[in-house]
Amino acid sequence: MNSRGIAICYSNNTIRNGLNGRGTWEHGLHCPPYLDLTASGTYVADDYLEAQQNISSNAIVPGGLRVNYRAGNEVHLTPGFHASAGSRVHAFIHPCDQSGNSFKPKQLILPVRATDEEEMEQSAAELSVYPNPNDGSFTVFLDTSQDPLCPDRWVTVVDATGRELLSRTFRGNMTNMVVHGFHGLALVIVRNCGTLHSRKVLIE
Repeated sequence: MNSRGIAICYSNNTIRNGLNGRGTWEHGLHCPPYLDLTASGTYVADDYLEAQQNISSNAIVPGGLRVNYRAGNEVHLTPGFHASAGSRVHAFIHPCDQSGNSFKPKQLILPVRATDEEEMEQSAAELSVYPNPNDGSFTVFLDTSQDPLCPDRWVTVVDATGRELLSRTFRGNMTNMVVHGFHGLALVIVRNCGTLHSRKVLIE
């Protein structure tokens, strides 16, 4: 049975899969089995920890390893936690929605000053992704000068849950990206010498 694409629908906390000639299959998303987790010691391999409520860590992440912490309430990095150069640590909050039994992104509302709005509009205008929608092959163009002290720019593509789909460095204002095996809404993030730029992209 062939699939025409999988998408997570956070409005009703389900995952949907379109099937050729057989309609759409839908199932609820489930919470992780652990309420709270504690991480310690030194990582020897990549890891992804999920908890419904809290994650506490005083672990050591050596260079070259990737560790993700995903909690519903709090990720607490306690004294002793250390991420070495070259490691990648991502900690984020997705609270578990009991009615749909899934992780659902929080709606975070922050006061925005006029200058902040101008900066966000400028940032969005500086980053272009085309074509959009696309089939997974697209071009990323950052219309801003490059700091000679930061010759490399970092581009990352993540899905709606924050899972990394593709990540690499590039130089200049433009780079071509090819994302395989994913269909749905994604976010393209470009880091240019400490400044982040982002654009949504639809991969069909």
